[in-house]
Amino acid sequence: MIARRSLGLVQALERGQYRFRLLAIGEMRDLTVYRAQSTIGRATNSSGASGPLFSRDPCRSLSAYLNTAKRVILLRALCGNDFILKDRLELVFNGMSVSWHHFYYEEERFIAAYHWLGRATRPFPIALVGRVSTIETIQVRGRLLYVLKLKVSAAKPYARDETVGELTQAAVWTSQLEWVQSFNENDEVLVFGHWRHASAHTHTCLAKRGDATFRKYLERRMSIWLHMKSQISRV
Repeated sequence: MIARRSLGLVQALERGQYRFRLLAIGEMRDLTVYRAQSTIGRATNSSGASGPLFSRDPCRSLSAYLNTAKRVILLRALCGNDFILKDRLELVFNGMSVSWHHFYYEEERFIAAYHWLGRATRPFPIALVGRVSTIETIQVRGRLLYVLKLKVSAAKPYARDETVGELTQAAVWTSQLEWVQSFNENDEVLVFGHWRHASAHTHTCLAKRGDATFRKYLERRMSIWLHMKSQISRV
């Protein structure tokens, strides 16, 4: 049963509720179902009738949810620098729940996001915040695709060899130019959804002469396909 409404983020925190549902599109078939349910929801609420997808109790509310980049940004702002509050947050998707620490990643923790995705036993949406590096146009089989790349994170020592540095390249893919063309270099953006980590084809490069930090670097790669414009927002 789906309730007629859910608590807002502010209302939920004021009530001491820290469990938030995540709504994210993983594949195109999920997008079709999502749009169909949204259409049914609007029709039902406007008519006042109840159906198999809705609770008959008009007062019943589900916990607050996160389904867009802007809502994630709002929740981050509401928490501010209150680390105790952030520790209480619980993000839920498809029967799996994680802490804020495993859901929200800023640039310096991109490598942590990469490894967490590799360990996850099932797909789980996360949020990355980074600075825009470039927006590239790529032609694939006669179709134009657009890739917004975030700036590469600073290298961290590789767990198996501290003379090797690990860094992460995060890329946002879309077929809709208007979804990314308003962003400029160094804009800080948040991207929410099903990020994928590339387990193969890690790019390896030797350190430049004079680089005393690492002898070589492993460039890990993550990517996400935008199914909806609301998955990305300027911070």
